[in-house]
Amino acid sequence: MIVVAFCESGCENGTQHSANGDTAVVEVASVDLRPQDEIRSVDFALDRDGVIHVVWNAAIERIPGALPEYATLYSQGDLRGTQWTSAVKIAAAMGVPRLLVARESLHL
Repeated sequence: MIVVAFCESGCENGTQHSANGDTAVVEVASVDLRPQDEIRSVDFALDRDGVIHVVWNAAIERIPGALPEYATLYSQGDLRGTQWTSAVKIAAAMGVPRLLVARESLHL
């Protein structure tokens, strides 16, 4: 399970609370991992349209005791956390993915 917490507006420096004291918390619907798999890193970005973009790197154990398969996956959802796209594998690599929303573009 991946849970994303962020300020919707009016965040104070160094805190995760909005001006009214609320923190938006949403759960990414399905990351398609099993208990033996491991999420190595997670990043997210919120665009102007209120879409949450989430990317994560996972070590997936296909065969017990063997080296894991590394995958970078991506999903997007709404601010309420009620609608999420299926996770999409965008790379077969180990690393720390980062997201950036700049103007009208999403950069990975």
